[in-house]
Amino acid sequence: SIIRRFQDEDEIEPDLEYSLNYQRNFTQEDHELTAILSYIDNWEDSDQLYTQKFFDPDGQPSGEADQLQTSLNYETEKQLLLQADYVYPFGEEGKLEAGIRNTLRDITNDFIVSELREGVYEPLEGLDNEFFYDENIYAAYFMFSNKIKKFGYQLGLRGEYTDLTTELIETNEVNRRTYFNPFPSASLSYELNQDNTLQLSYTRRI
Repeated sequence: SIIRRFQDEDEIEPDLEYSLNYQRNFTQEDHELTAILSYIDNWEDSDQLYTQKFFDPDGQPSGEADQLQTSLNYETEKQLLLQADYVYPFGEEGKLEAGIRNTLRDITNDFIVSELREGVYEPLEGLDNEFFYDENIYAAYFMFSNKIKKFGYQLGLRGEYTDLTTELIETNEVNRRTYFNPFPSASLSYELNQDNTLQLSYTRRI
């Protein structure tokens, strides 16, 4: 037999983003402070109709009634970002950098899949729920670099704390995770001549 499944989707997805930026340049060159505050608010309303048709092996309609299903999905996302960076140069080539970055994000997803049975759309088991996602990330970093004659070095450390919760409302399934990750970095360089430099570096990433 042959089965053909058609999908017709109607979707609305507005997206709004607001941003506030600040920058201060001090008297000393490259001495600056920057900050960003942004907020994202978007939602998506998606209605889908599935039509499943049945055919004989030769491609002719089998006579079996079409199977109709609907998938209704409503999703929202809100995200708040705060970031600040500070750069302080010293000496001839020394530099001190520090900053913070906080991201707060909430996502909801309400969905249901139904099938037409005897003139009435009935929800399909296991395909009806409301999902909630809450993610909060707090990060800070510090970096110090300098150069003494032909020898240069850079040392840095970034710490990131994550608080994450997911929940399926109707089935009451809750999963929460909190963890902290340090990300050290180090770099050493030696200038052999005007065109060649020898460098050794280490960075930890996810």
